[in-house]
Amino acid sequence: DVIKEGGKARALIVTKDVVGSPDGWNKLNEANTSYAESNLHSWCQDFFSSFTQYDVTLREKILTVQVETEGAGDPVVANAYALSKEDVKAYFTGDMAKYLKASPTAAAKTEGVTAYGKDKVAIYYLRNAGKVEDGTQWGCGINKEGEIDEGLSMTSGSYGARVCMNVDLGATK
Repeated sequence: DVIKEGGKARALIVTKDVVGSPDGWNKLNEANTSYAESNLHSWCQDFFSSFTQYDVTLREKILTVQVETEGAGDPVVANAYALSKEDVKAYFTGDMAKYLKASPTAAAKTEGVTAYGKDKVAIYYLRNAGKVEDGTQWGCGINKEGEIDEGLSMTSGSYGARVCMNVDLGATK
């Protein structure tokens, strides 16, 4: 998505593949539903740091933005973040829906992300918390069928993450 505002443009980019494992949406406390305090958020920030550590030019192009997450606490300020249900519904419609299924990279497999079926797709977390059922908090993500699933384990190390970043495109004409 390209967003133009204030005479500047920025592009929202999303990794094509599942790029790593946050080791659970929030392994430290299953009851936590705040994205700001989740393993997933911390992992995305670490991904950004490692992704840009050797390239200052690239780091300067990736914007810091405020990210809102329905049902997952206060907004966060981040350079890199996980997709949300709202992002999925806005950007992965029609022909784009086929891109919800994603394979794990070699690095993600090394971190424990499982590839399923003949298409070798991975389950990955979204930044929304999932449903609460019988007092248990579940995670939200994209399952191996490429659908939003609000009943994922909050603590699975075999589920991965895709990362979003906003890139500065400069002045608009």
